[in-house]
Amino acid sequence: MLFVQVGHLIQTTINFHTNFATNDNKKFEIY
Repeated sequence: MLFVQVGHLIQTTINFHTNFATNDNKKFEIY
């Protein structure tokens, strides 16, 4: 369960930074 929570947190962080950097680009280039 902990691994799933960490993975969700990482995905949320990636989505936040990606949307903040380029709203129209959905590729995870920052990761």
